[in-house]
Amino acid sequence: MSGAMKDIQIDPKEFLEQKKILQDAVDTLRGYSKKYLSDTSDRLGANNYNSDFLSAIRKVLGNMQDTKMPDLTKGLDTYVGNMETVAKGFTALDRDQASTMKTGG
Repeated sequence: MSGAMKDIQIDPKEFLEQKKILQDAVDTLRGYSKKYLSDTSDRLGANNYNSDFLSAIRKVLGNMQDTKMPDLTKGLDTYVGNMETVAKGFTALDRDQASTMKTGG
């Protein structure tokens, strides 16, 4: 492998499409929040089911409520926001370079 750097080609439109896919995934992940887990646990209890299995499920759901989900989604939101900033930067740079080429500068 030679030491020469290769040009990086980035399509800002494709980059933004990938950002949208990630944002949709984050929004889906956010759905598995404390409220979702609490509601699921409540639904199990509302049917008056009583078994060792359901007790174990309730315990698992209770343990899941102590996850790091808020921190995780906050970090992902920051990452998605940074993707937006990068895409705008690439778009502006591309526009400026095209303008410079048109003016012969």
